[in-house]
Amino acid sequence: MIEKPTRHFTDAAERSTPGRSTTVERIVRFVLPEKPKNWGSIAVSSAFAIAALALIASFQATLGNVPLVGALGGSAVIAFGVPESAMAKARSLFGGHAVACGVGIAVTSMLPESPWVGAIGVGCALGLMRLTATIHSPAGADPLLIAVTHGAWGRPMIVLVGGLLIISLLAHLRAAASRRAIGNR
Repeated sequence: MIEKPTRHFTDAAERSTPGRSTTVERIVRFVLPEKPKNWGSIAVSSAFAIAALALIASFQATLGNVPLVGALGGSAVIAFGVPESAMAKARSLFGGHAVACGVGIAVTSMLPESPWVGAIGVGCALGLMRLTATIHSPAGADPLLIAVTHGAWGRPMIVLVGGLLIISLLAHLRAAASRRAIGNR
């Protein structure tokens, strides 16, 4: 049987200890691959996401329980967590949801009610988002949610558009604040 070579720690106190990491150490490295560099930025991103979703939830409460808020939570994670990504840009944020909702509405109105309707809607929405360069992963939930609500899309669309406007506005405010903070250094 061939034994795997082990690396050794370079720390003087552990020079003779083989470098096999424990399961806990591997889990910690998986969960936290590197030390966060900017705790302030992380806190600000989280605060903006909380603010956006609290405003959306308040807006939603006036219209009744509308399930699209889940997809908006994913949009907030992208807009505030990775604002430099293509999916965080307005084209993908608004375009992805518009494409996916349009496909969801079309599919639910053309096909009989079935477990396949949502799946077909998501697949078609993905294809159309790729064709239009508007991929926004949280928008993939829109056709499913429209299928679950049996095509009742009026109130959900009001919440969706309002929610996207709130997320977009707060994302712009957060970006402006970041630029100012960087400029003041």
